[in-house]
Amino acid sequence: MTAVKNGAAGYKGVDIFRIAAAVLVIAIHTSPLETVSGTADFILTRAAARVAVPFFFMTSGFFLMSDGCGKTDRLKKFLKKTALIYIASIVLYLPLNIYNGYFKSEGLFLKILKDLFFDGTFYHLWYLPASALGAALVFFTVRRAGYRAAFFIFLLLYFIGLFGDSYYGVIENIAPLKAFYEGIFAVSDHTRNGIFFAPLFVLMGGVERKREKSRDKKRTAARDAETAVKEGGFELAGACVFFALMLTEALILRKLGLQRHDSMYVFLVPLMRFLFGFIVRFRGKRRALIGNLALIVYIIHPVNIVAVRAEGKALGLESLFIDNAMIHFALVCLCSFAEGAGILLLSEFIRRPRGKHIKRRK
Repeated sequence: MTAVKNGAAGYKGVDIFRIAAAVLVIAIHTSPLETVSGTADFILTRAAARVAVPFFFMTSGFFLMSDGCGKTDRLKKFLKKTALIYIASIVLYLPLNIYNGYFKSEGLFLKILKDLFFDGTFYHLWYLPASALGAALVFFTVRRAGYRAAFFIFLLLYFIGLFGDSYYGVIENIAPLKAFYEGIFAVSDHTRNGIFFAPLFVLMGGVERKREKSRDKKRTAARDAETAVKEGGFELAGACVFFALMLTEALILRKLGLQRHDSMYVFLVPLMRFLFGFIVRFRGKRRALIGNLALIVYIIHPVNIVAVRAEGKALGLESLFIDNAMIHFALVCLCSFAEGAGILLLSEFIRRPRGKHIKRRK
């Protein structure tokens, strides 16, 4: 979910869905339906909203691999941009980490290394190192082994990751397997990271870009609208079917108490294939500001979670700002998008070229 530029390829559906994905991420971290129904909140935040991060990974792969994996300059640029965003985010959350006693933790040096490369220095920042590592792994694996072999490699890694996530209960009583996963958890708190989770979806984004290029060669202006409707209908139907299957899977796993975490599902993979395939059907001029707004909202929304809670306590409105999960969610969204829009407007103003003022002769 790195910043986008105006004039890039015309997939406006991707930019629009970035906003929806950013809202879903806020929902994951605020549980808006918790005070209504625990099951309803689980369906929203632990099942439906789990499409958000894979979507961001697929978006990165879709644009990063637009020319295959022949140019390392494109990867270097992506990694540099992601690293700069990560550094800025680390600095932003430094005061909160100090307040939370982060630097008083035991084994601080190893914890910092672990967080920097896998878990993120704040709970939502894991996405940035995962994105960078996943993209690098995909890029070099595809160059050496090709798309087909890379797909099976990363599908296997995802399968391994499942048993450290939603299917952990299946292996936790099998001593050798538990020891294997405990070794993973010593390095990374979760298997939803840049090794087991991100690469498959980054690669799937690249594959979808190849598929789109192939379709573009076959399209004509007359047939384009008809083809888009037909293909879009097929993709949407597939997404609905696999969403229903993933939801059933999530509810069964919850009922059986097998989940250690809830980011990785078997049916999430085919769901994202069809959902992303449907989203890229919406063509048109890209809106960089929309995509960049989603990025900023993703980065800053935990600040607003803390701020809304603090404001509620200061005003004596805990029952409204904190205890009412729906209002809490709405306020965090409102503050995050307002601040994000303000940051974008300010940055546009700063970057705007200034004309030279010439004094007129009297």
